Amino acid sequence: MFFKNISKKFSKLIKLLLNASTRKGLYYNIAASVELEELVKDLEVDTIIDVGSNKGQFILIIDKFFKNTKVLSFEPISELLEIQKNFFVNRKNIRFFNFGVGSINSKIILNITRQKDSSSILEIEKKDKLGKKFDIIEKRQIDIKKLEDVVNSEKLNGSVLLKLDVQGYELEVLKGAVNILPKIKYIITEVAENQFYKNQVTENVIIKYLNDKNFKIMKFTNIFKIENTNYIQKDVLLVNKLNIKND
Repeated sequence: MFFKNISKKFSKLIKLLLNASTRKGLYYNIAASVELEELVKDLEVDTIIDVGSNKGQFILIIDKFFKNTKVLSFEPISELLEIQKNFFVNRKNIRFFNFGVGSINSKIILNITRQKDSSSILEIEKKDKLGKKFDIIEKRQIDIKKLEDVVNSEKLNGSVLLKLDVQGYELEVLKGAVNILPKIKYIITEVAENQFYKNQVTENVIIKYLNDKNFKIMKFTNIFKIENTNYIQKDVLLVNKLNIKND
């Protein structure tokens, strides 16, 4: 598995270097989410809601396929959001939101890890045998808001894609978006076969929840295992069965 992960990283680097915009992203320390290209390349999308946008890795890929698509970018770690703002300074139709998203409107503690990609409202379940990149270096109080309360003030026109990368907090985000899910055509979410974070909801629970909301799986990609653990995650694309007629 170690060599497989190394191979995947090398392959990703090659892809990043071959495209001008993703190559520019590397200068800003933004490694575009090329592993998600397979999920988005054949879609038609008018609005992107990016929850857990980090430094804008997914937005870079979106721009490769959907130039000037409207983007709502949610990232609670302010220093990461600043990287986005600096990189996308000339991009039209993008709004930045510096708070977390959940099932209630409140304040909550965010566990910021040395490798900020792994930061989560949830704490890591088992820290033994993990590298220092998973160490919690700060506990920061942040605001969280229900997605439906924020997005209801926006005009969700045409085909809407909701992307979630919130490190085990996906179900809480979805619960706070229940009233806008009928307006959403596609969802891309990270799911896990087992727990890496305490009280993390696993893949079968999230998929069942979305199935009950009329979403079905189209495809998945980017199966990944964290070294020295049994933790396996992947990215899944789902489509709203009641919204397919909009194609």
